[in-house]
Amino acid sequence: MSSKLSKLLGLTAEDQESIEKTTVNIKSVAEFISDIVEACEDKDWLSKLSEICPWWLQIIGESASAAAPPIKFVATLFSKLGEIKDPDRLTYLAFTTAYQRAIEKSLKTIGNPSVKSEKIEWDPNKDIDLPKEGASFSTYSLSDPLNHTFIKQADAILDEALKAVGYNESERRKVHNEVSMRFPRELIVLLTHPSTRDKFISITEAFHFENPERVDAAWQDHFEYQRYLYEDKQVFGEEPFTLSDVYIETECGVLQWQEIQDGKLIDNNQAKESVQQGKVRIDPFDLHVGGQHELLPTVMQLIGDKSFKDAIVIQGPAGSGKSAFTLRLSVELLNNGLKPIRIRFRDLPLHIGNIQDALPEAIRFWDIEDRPTETPKAKPDELFADQSLFDQQVDFNGCPICPWVLIIDGWDEVSVAVEKGFAIRVNDILSQIRDKFINRGNRPVVRVVLTGRPSDAVSSSSFMTKTTRLFTIRPLPPSKLDGFVCRLARYFTDPKQLEMANPERFKPVLEGYRTGYQQLLENKRNNIERDIDTMEVLGLPLLAHLAVRLMVCWVGSDLQVLVNNPTTLYRHLTDITCIKGGRYGQGVYEPKLPTTELRRLLHETAVSMTVFGLDHIPYDELDYRLSALDEELIQRVQETTKDHPLTVLMIGFFFKGGHRELGAEFLHKSFREYLFAECLVETLKAYGRGAPDYLPERSVFWKDFDLEDIRFGFSRRLSQMLAPQWITKEVAKHVHALIEWELARTYDEHDKTIVGQPTQALDIRAWQKVRDGLADLWDWWGEAVHLRMQPKYQGKKRTGWENPYVMELVEWTMPQAPDKEQSLFPPRTTAIDSHLGDGLCRLTALVHHYVAVPPGIEAKWGESHSVNNIEVRRYQSIGSIGGNNQIRFKPSGDNSHYFSNYVARINSAGWRPEYYFPISLFLDSADFTDVSVENCIFFSTSLVGSKFMNAQLIDTVFVNANLRYSNFREAYATRASFDNANLSDADLSRIIIQNASFKGALIKNTRLDNIEGKIDVE
Repeated sequence: MSSKLSKLLGLTAEDQESIEKTTVNIKSVAEFISDIVEACEDKDWLSKLSEICPWWLQIIGESASAAAPPIKFVATLFSKLGEIKDPDRLTYLAFTTAYQRAIEKSLKTIGNPSVKSEKIEWDPNKDIDLPKEGASFSTYSLSDPLNHTFIKQADAILDEALKAVGYNESERRKVHNEVSMRFPRELIVLLTHPSTRDKFISITEAFHFENPERVDAAWQDHFEYQRYLYEDKQVFGEEPFTLSDVYIETECGVLQWQEIQDGKLIDNNQAKESVQQGKVRIDPFDLHVGGQHELLPTVMQLIGDKSFKDAIVIQGPAGSGKSAFTLRLSVELLNNGLKPIRIRFRDLPLHIGNIQDALPEAIRFWDIEDRPTETPKAKPDELFADQSLFDQQVDFNGCPICPWVLIIDGWDEVSVAVEKGFAIRVNDILSQIRDKFINRGNRPVVRVVLTGRPSDAVSSSSFMTKTTRLFTIRPLPPSKLDGFVCRLARYFTDPKQLEMANPERFKPVLEGYRTGYQQLLENKRNNIERDIDTMEVLGLPLLAHLAVRLMVCWVGSDLQVLVNNPTTLYRHLTDITCIKGGRYGQGVYEPKLPTTELRRLLHETAVSMTVFGLDHIPYDELDYRLSALDEELIQRVQETTKDHPLTVLMIGFFFKGGHRELGAEFLHKSFREYLFAECLVETLKAYGRGAPDYLPERSVFWKDFDLEDIRFGFSRRLSQMLAPQWITKEVAKHVHALIEWELARTYDEHDKTIVGQPTQALDIRAWQKVRDGLADLWDWWGEAVHLRMQPKYQGKKRTGWENPYVMELVEWTMPQAPDKEQSLFPPRTTAIDSHLGDGLCRLTALVHHYVAVPPGIEAKWGESHSVNNIEVRRYQSIGSIGGNNQIRFKPSGDNSHYFSNYVARINSAGWRPEYYFPISLFLDSADFTDVSVENCIFFSTSLVGSKFMNAQLIDTVFVNANLRYSNFREAYATRASFDNANLSDADLSRIIIQNASFKGALIKNTRLDNIEGKIDVE
């Protein structure tokens, strides 16, 4: 502790000794600035700026709390000093802390000087004295925040230091403007925060606070809330840093919508040879198109572009930093004198109908869970009472625009529940936004920024014009990832275990990422989508954050296992969340709640949200769907998990502030997707544990399983999960990875490292029961048993007919606890049937393949040997893997036309996230022998080791399909398309391929004996 500040605060020797025993390290303004100047010798000084702050040691030494670091710092200081009675000394402490915080944030915002001084000359002897008579702090007024001796002296010291470091006059002015803007706010926060306001009560009454008009004050609250979310709110409400502390400037690709639709780049110099020109949609996620641009400067340049009169549309996968960018953008707009209105799509009350009436209802002024009883300074209908609000005009970089910028985050969070189709609802919203805020004739331009995940509903809407620019967020470049990982590691690591944050620990993982990134740039991978591995985790800020969180606690030397893919990462996080007692990393976590109960609650909550069609669900709705659980259990979960940081990341569905009306939601939608996938897999495993060794197939094709048959409950449980909504791409990838991992550990071919409490494994016999049970459910769905009435019996006498089971599924899909005024529209039974068929096909194909072909083994199928002792179901066949007979999935059964009928049934829903079934499906090892699949579209479908012997494939599409080791002997494939398909090691002997297309197909080690037709890959 400084002797200078000790004297100014009038501290005794006993006070100083008490403070030195804590993590508090207070400094005067001059001492703080002097430490900054000294740190400037390090080229990476800005990233370590927080470590210079007086509150740094306390942040990393104690668990995080909801209070901002300076608040916690001052509260701890008072706990050691007691009361400081002299008002001027008390205010001196407040001014010092607020000014230091303002400097910290301002330097992070402005950044390095353009030219840094080679030799820094700085006189650190000057400091700020207590005010002299006539200049008491009581004269300070927020209406004139810079007109006080303390501020003037502090600014003078700061200016000399900035000059010494190398900041030119323009740069110094920017820093001073930032500090001047931030200081009053930091002071107000410090004086009024619940943790410190009682200590400052004697001086706050003497300050002259302004009382602005209510509407202006409400808008100011909204602007300050955005600053708070970016600069002050701890990430996830728990981490020892704010978003501004760790934010990485996002990069993007930019394409016009016309380029994506037409498959032809307007600027051909953007494309490399890997981009195929023609009428095929260009993939905006391809790093070879759209360039690599810094997102923030690009967006800011468009906002000030006179010729730009369209929306700014930003897309990226979950966890890519879209919402974080909207906060970064909001602060940048505020710093430039503009007025961002930032809302979330999900907060729009769409029942109002008119976007301009709905908009005020969606505006937030603070975290409601932190201030549940406080009401905004103005009512929603007052915010836009001034009809000329959007007719205001300012000059921004020479461009006359409206100062109000509308930022709407998360179009993918609009409800996909039954009231309206997803595409229709999104189109309604976007059309109104364009009409109200973009197509304004001669009125000032209102800048509109939209963000969300890629969605066909958005891309097919009328909102996207030919010239609309689509900004696609890129994976983190290696240079930015390196600094991000090391910075996070320092925050997460216990000061007593700093070796866990040693950059050398992360070097192999980062080198692997760098190699993969370079391969993407050089286009060395045949299928980027299926081979992204580490990039899919570390390339996204959210997953990289979680990965670092785990890596600093990982006691093993091999960190690669944590970042193999997102599923592995989420699996480890869930295992740690649900562990029953024990020690992990630097913290001790001993919950009283049994592991199985906690995991079950996580699963059922994820299922309820998925069925409901939203990533947040009303409490009453969740309560109804969790009927097997009780409220006491939910409260017990909250109490027993609240102190563990990794648990809080996953238990984000906690009921905020205990207010039922706020509903429940996971911290991030990707957690819900993973947990839903894990619940699906655990449902399969539960059946495998409970099923008897033998179950006969259903004998009557239209009749349901008997009530006593375990498959009756199995069909109901899976139907409740699969029928309400489509399996999304993200969930499908998690399910695939989990089943592959489960079979790997069954065959003892998985990583042996145990983190937390993993789920219980199954033996191979239990997985064989799962395989056969799914085959029976595919037969049950194929015969449309759920669509047929079933007989009622009293004893042996039939007394009537029960409604088809699909009617129960319709009711289950609808809201179970709707609002009284909520309009309810039941879904079509056709859609229910389609969702269920798609989901059952995915699960059946996956389990059949991995039971027969252990992970790591190639799907080289041969003909079966003696099959006398093997019984197969109606939708199974027998083949050979490595000389051993194995059972494979036969989707069409013994009827050559059934699969085509099933395809038509599933596609009758009219919309599917991945277009027509079975596009993008996993059907490895599937047997289509003698099957007629004419006109079927297997675009981008995985069919490794599949069997199409003697199949009718006229006009069938296999474009981009993976057909390695597949068998097409004697198939009839006239006019079929195999463009860009992988046919390496496939058998095309005696295939008939007149007028078939093989452009770009991979033909390597492919058997082409006696084919009828010509294969031309050029």
